[in-house]
Amino acid sequence: MQLGDYGKVYKGFIDDPTTISVAIKRVNIDSRAGFHELTTELLLLCQLRHSNLVPLIGYCLDDQQMILVYQFMFNGNLGDHLYVTNHDNPLPWKQRLRISIGVARVLHYFHTGLKHTIIHSNVKLSNILLDEKWEPKKTLEKRHLLEWVRKCKREGTINEIVDPYLMGKIAPECFKKYVDIATSCVQKKGKNRPTIGEVEVILEHAMELQESADAAMKDVDPGGDHYNYPIVEYTCSASPPESELEESVSDSDITATIWENF
Repeated sequence: MQLGDYGKVYKGFIDDPTTISVAIKRVNIDSRAGFHELTTELLLLCQLRHSNLVPLIGYCLDDQQMILVYQFMFNGNLGDHLYVTNHDNPLPWKQRLRISIGVARVLHYFHTGLKHTIIHSNVKLSNILLDEKWEPKKTLEKRHLLEWVRKCKREGTINEIVDPYLMGKIAPECFKKYVDIATSCVQKKGKNRPTIGEVEVILEHAMELQESADAAMKDVDPGGDHYNYPIVEYTCSASPPESELEESVSDSDITATIWENF
């Protein structure tokens, strides 16, 4: 399927008793770094269980083979769905929001649900995989938008960062809640950033606001499948003090993954 940093990834099938599609990661036998990464990954995966983590099915580690076998993710990675040009079926807003919530949940599990905290330092779109139900699955293995986001927020034109496909489809209340948590996540000083548990709660609240707004729209237009929310309300004119802007992360510090969900 692809050539990774430390070897090839294959698609395969297991018949036991029904046919299961699997992804097989085979590490280059000559790569010491690859072997170390694989054994570390294996030790972690054998201890982790979460619905938003790619399931490990089996492994083989000996002198001749270094292989991990995972459940195959039918819908690929999130980056392909957000960045592929001329995509016939762009991801709807609520689906993107559900994916964000799923990622927040598994990161919350890493931070607070284990005996020893795991800090995932490589959260990016290419390792957020999507199963057949579009549930996000993190793997253990860029666009940098921060300067653009800061500029738009200062100038009250935050709507410029939104995928054009989503214009008019996001409830203003939901959008504002999402913007608030996203901007708080990219502060340079840790004490100014929310915990991942707080991020999860706010994203879930944003989803509730979107669903409430959709339900209200449906009451007005029962036959409507698509809602047209006022774009003018997408602006966010509140500008943080210059001292806060100076404390914001630089592009080299953090990849603005949460923004890329737009």
